[in-house]
Amino acid sequence: MAEGAANIVKPWDKKGFRLPGGNVQSRRHGSLFMGVGSRSSRQDRRALSRAAAIMESVYDGCMLTSDTGLKIENRQFARLAVSPQAQNMIRTLFYAIGDANKLIGRPAAVPGAGLPEDRVLGAGMMARDRACLGRS
Repeated sequence: MAEGAANIVKPWDKKGFRLPGGNVQSRRHGSLFMGVGSRSSRQDRRALSRAAAIMESVYDGCMLTSDTGLKIENRQFARLAVSPQAQNMIRTLFYAIGDANKLIGRPAAVPGAGLPEDRVLGAGMMARDRACLGRS
């Protein structure tokens, strides 16, 4: 029990803890942050600001103390939670999903596409795309 009690305080909770690997503004870490930022903006075409907010929180939190980093993270989360994108996603993905699945907003005069459903078992994203291409 005494051994477990001695390990309660983690290294990052001790006063004066420094991140391993040097300063976050070094060339090594700077290229990491730039690469992740450009990759995330390419994937969502900057329509969603969540990846940028996460990286901003990590970057700022690495330069400051843990308590200040947590405050920054809380502010970023609050900003994202009340953003128009989050409100639209919550409304669509949780409240309106039943109506969307039932095609309630679809005009009655427009006929359905009538596409057959193909199923590929055990396929990932690339295999599913190949199966769809092979069908057409």
